[in-house]
Amino acid sequence: MRERADGQCERGEEFRVAAAPRSLAALRLTGGTLAAGLLVAGCSWLRPTPLPPPPPVINVPPPPVVVPVTEASPMEFMRRVRLMNAAELQAASDRLGGAMTPSDKLRLAIVLSAPAHPARDELQARRIAEDVATSDASSAQREFAALLADSIAERSDLVAIQRRMEVKMRDDEKRIEGLEQRLRDTERRVGEAERRASESEKKLEALKQIDKALSDRQNQARPPANGVPR
Repeated sequence: MRERADGQCERGEEFRVAAAPRSLAALRLTGGTLAAGLLVAGCSWLRPTPLPPPPPVINVPPPPVVVPVTEASPMEFMRRVRLMNAAELQAASDRLGGAMTPSDKLRLAIVLSAPAHPARDELQARRIAEDVATSDASSAQREFAALLADSIAERSDLVAIQRRMEVKMRDDEKRIEGLEQRLRDTERRVGEAERRASESEKKLEALKQIDKALSDRQNQARPPANGVPR
């Protein structure tokens, strides 16, 4: 029984030894399959995901310039007025049309003197500023109003000078055009006179040739004085 048992044990050992390589091969096969699967999964995971298309760009116009007419100081208001368009300037002058306080009057003068204002009125703006400068407003407001009135007056003078210069330039251009036209007319008359003089010279030369030919014929036809032919 021991031998049998021993023999069985020996056969069992042989079976385990023989089965070991098969188990190792199966383990290698399983490991290779698992590695290949992981490699495929890893490649698919590493593949970059396409990004969604960017959203369309919508051009939103900038918001209009909001000018708090009752809060901004005259200097700040003046800086903001430079950024306003014609519609905003018209709306601001409409809101300040019934201005009663010195600050509101100064703002109205600033708006009315703005170059982009569709109803620009520098004369009225200057009068309003001068009125504030001589009123019972604060010293800072009177000083600013005087400076504003002087600035509007200087700008009006510069505009008037520019307009006079433009008018003078147009007049000078017209005068120069007239002189150029007179010069062209004179050149044309001189050319015609030279042409007529050349034609007269040609005619005079032809007449001289004719006179010479007649004189030669007469001399040839005249008999000699002593009767001896020449």
